[in-house]
Amino acid sequence: MEESINQDLPRNNNAENNSASNERSLPPASNENQSQTYSVRGKTDPAWRYVALQNINGKSHYQCLFCLSTFGGGGINRMKKHLAKIGGDIKKCSKVPYDVKKQMEGLLKEVQKSKTSKRKVSFNEEGTDECEDAIDEAIAQEEQQTLSQLPTKEALHEVDKRVARWLLDCKIPFNAVISPFFQDMLDGVAGYGPGYIGPSYDSLRVNLLADLKRECQMVVDSYRSAWKETGCTLMADGWTDQRQRMLINFLVYCSKGLCFVKSVDASSMVKNASSLCDLFSEVIEWIGPDNVVHVVTDNAANYVAAGRLINKKFENIHWSPCAAHCLNLILKDISSMPHISSLATRASKITVFVYNHTVFLSWLRQKDNWKEIVRPGPTRFATVFLTLMSIFERKSELQQLVVDTHFTGHKLGRSANDRTVSAIILDNKFWDDCFTVCQIVSPLIKLLRFVDADDKPSLGIVYEGMLRESPDVMRALLDLVTLHCKVNNLDSVEAMKEIHLYKDRKESFDRPEAVPATKKFQPDEWWRLFGSSAPCLQKIAVHILSQASASSGCERNWSLFDQIHTTRRNRLEHDRLSDIVYVTYNLRLKSRKQKSQYDPIDIETIDKVDFWVTEEVVEKEPDLPSNIEDLFHEIDVDLDQGGGGGSTSTFYAAPLAFSGPSSGNEGDEINDANLQQIMEDFDG
Repeated sequence: MEESINQDLPRNNNAENNSASNERSLPPASNENQSQTYSVRGKTDPAWRYVALQNINGKSHYQCLFCLSTFGGGGINRMKKHLAKIGGDIKKCSKVPYDVKKQMEGLLKEVQKSKTSKRKVSFNEEGTDECEDAIDEAIAQEEQQTLSQLPTKEALHEVDKRVARWLLDCKIPFNAVISPFFQDMLDGVAGYGPGYIGPSYDSLRVNLLADLKRECQMVVDSYRSAWKETGCTLMADGWTDQRQRMLINFLVYCSKGLCFVKSVDASSMVKNASSLCDLFSEVIEWIGPDNVVHVVTDNAANYVAAGRLINKKFENIHWSPCAAHCLNLILKDISSMPHISSLATRASKITVFVYNHTVFLSWLRQKDNWKEIVRPGPTRFATVFLTLMSIFERKSELQQLVVDTHFTGHKLGRSANDRTVSAIILDNKFWDDCFTVCQIVSPLIKLLRFVDADDKPSLGIVYEGMLRESPDVMRALLDLVTLHCKVNNLDSVEAMKEIHLYKDRKESFDRPEAVPATKKFQPDEWWRLFGSSAPCLQKIAVHILSQASASSGCERNWSLFDQIHTTRRNRLEHDRLSDIVYVTYNLRLKSRKQKSQYDPIDIETIDKVDFWVTEEVVEKEPDLPSNIEDLFHEIDVDLDQGGGGGSTSTFYAAPLAFSGPSSGNEGDEINDANLQQIMEDFDG
């Protein structure tokens, strides 16, 4: 395991850095004043860093080092009012930086609190110190910006041009401004005020990188309590970079969040089951074997064998293949069937025609509640079926288009290709086939979208669907309960008794709000609230239902790794490159978690929808910046999209609509209304 995982967090030196930053922004005093300045060595008040003491005609005077104004008498506290821009008995400083102003305001308040304490004035009594109120009022008035002080449009435009000029000069893509840290950076610079000097090249690559790494380590360490309480899932996935190096990424998922642990260069190692097991075991030991419930990888043969070895070594840890990967393979097999492939080709003629003739696309977009036909999916194969569903939803509008005079009277509507498109749209068999395919794949896509979104635990949802299809899963689950009892020193007989409490809805499971709550809470949250009468079963249920079922968190950031592990970074030493990966990955995960909604769909990977909007698929390698030390130069839009799939309650019922033989009941019949509901649930 790398030292970056095990090393202790050193003491933060932000205070020293801030001090250095303040000193570099101080303007020099004039030579004349310097010759007359007293030594202020030994002065402990922080305000003396910004004030020079002078002797003029035998009297003490104080000079502000920012505006160079000189004042007689009043002492250092009066100069604090000058620096804090508090009027009254002294002029306000016009050049004091924002952070120094705030520092002086705080010092004045501390002085006032000290005086109040000495006079033994209780804060619980009515009224406050008049002087303190005056300071607070003056500060509040100063912070209220008048309209005349607001920046003009010309000034704002000039600042925007400077930002654009810097982006272009450094060859930074324009979508870098989408980063949640971009505006945060601008706010920090604006808050500091004029005179801010940016960090140096060496400071960025050494000190600041180390500080950011420590911050990320603190975030990762904050998850350890959740790992112990609910257990966690170790995700691992392999990836090959531009230099043909085999990299394996390790992430840890828990109900509190997803974090990146490390990336291992496995190019030189033999990637057999034994080597992979040793590599996984190293990460498991760092996390804590008792905290790991689940290991998820892809279903390659060597990973499957390594999973079995892990289960033998740690009997409480189970391995499973990535559910998203398995579902994607199922969709791939379905899409490769001749009938489905032919249907997709006919459907693509419609979308290519619509999106390459803006005159008709504009006509469609004027329709009420119009939605775009092409919707990227989590994978290329999911996009095929999503687009078929979307075309079926737009059946009425498309048929209205080809019979409208806007189409029939236009020269574009009279060509041979356009007549072919018109025939497809008016072909009832085409729409019947679309409807049938939607029936088949809708539950699979709903499940794929759910397991691919790592913001919510999905393992319980997978078990739910499997239980409905195979009774063998129930026996496996009971064996799993027995095993967890053995590993966690729990009474397995008592756990089995508690299962009857749950099935019969007794004690805490009998609370009137228990059943309605199943539609409002995640399964693991529900067990924490209503499983108190079955403590053994509650602990097992929370551990299992808090886990993820897919390793999509690894795969979703391959483009990020491709940008960092590029041939143009050969001069970066290994440790610094590891730090860059560690910080960048965890910053992405942190910013994604802060969003209220998240959708795993990767809309930046445009090749997934080229089939539906262009005649030919032309793949182009992205241009990489030439600046080797440009560490944060790309923003992955796929991590910053909104949405997260439907609710748990609607998802449970969705797979049942099309699974198993028809019962023959009238209510089970599939119709347009049912399909419309499925699509609404999917979009929800």
